[in-house]
Amino acid sequence: MDLESLNEQFLNYQLLLEEDIPAEVKEVAKCAEDDPHYRIDILWGYLKGVKKPGTNSLEFDLLFRVAEVVMTIPHSNAGEERIFSLINKNKTPSRSSLELNGTLFSLIVVKTHIQDPLNWQPSRCLIEKAKKSTKLYNDKHK
Repeated sequence: MDLESLNEQFLNYQLLLEEDIPAEVKEVAKCAEDDPHYRIDILWGYLKGVKKPGTNSLEFDLLFRVAEVVMTIPHSNAGEERIFSLINKNKTPSRSSLELNGTLFSLIVVKTHIQDPLNWQPSRCLIEKAKKSTKLYNDKHK
């Protein structure tokens, strides 16, 4: 990416005046009647199509591409941190033999897919299948 052109586009963006954006765009982008703020996605939607004066090329094409990349970066990794916390809570010194690709993985999957795991009641059918599987496993590993 041409950093000089990007810098120029950023300066032009900073120099935009309130009247450079049409009233109808600002009206659609208004958050609330008495709120002075605008929805940035609508303003950027307009700015994406602004052409340089006297040419057919876009005014903010590079800046828009950078903004798209920045906006796709997750603002939080709380979900991943919750998974690590769940693993630490389940793989304790007294349960050190839990394998990541085995029982530990299954526990994490169940705990992350059940809305209220503390009050979850498995169906009778599920309990029967679990008991059958356990019996088959134990019979094979005697």
